[in-house]
Amino acid sequence: APERDEDTALQAFLDAGPAPVVFMPGSAQRGTAGFFAAALAACAQLGVRGVLLGHAPALQAQTLPDTVRAAPYVPFAQLLPRARALVHHGGIGTCAQGLRAGLPQLVWPQAYDQFDNAMRLEQLGTGQRLHGRDPDASAMAQQLGRLLASRAVADACRRQAAAMVDSGLGPACAWLEKLA
Repeated sequence: APERDEDTALQAFLDAGPAPVVFMPGSAQRGTAGFFAAALAACAQLGVRGVLLGHAPALQAQTLPDTVRAAPYVPFAQLLPRARALVHHGGIGTCAQGLRAGLPQLVWPQAYDQFDNAMRLEQLGTGQRLHGRDPDASAMAQQLGRLLASRAVADACRRQAAAMVDSGLGPACAWLEKLA
């Protein structure tokens, strides 16, 4: 029942105003206190709504404004089509989901392939890399503001989302799975 209440509250939040920016620091959850503080400041500076995703104690301790909601987890397939942008760690799955949803992406890479993924989003014109070991609220707000205001980024995001339209293999795969 508590999960359903959270789902209902999030749906009501999404229905009540403009599309929010989604902030997700990644599954490693390194530096989350600073990440969420920067996200809250960026939302306030830009006047945008936000959804903060993660299990971090730093998130649970925050007193959030009415324009921001937090949840430990929401399926991206449910949330990203209703979002305005995505700020995240740069994992390949998150990048792909953001591309499919046609969202501008601000990436704060921490390790592994995340730096390369951020570079590739920049090359596609769909995102930018947030530099620095610790997230900086001013830099986050500036870069996110530029992404949200850029027509070229919006056009690139639309092109990438169109290129990722379901090929029709989903129903075929589901049919094959039933045979097994």
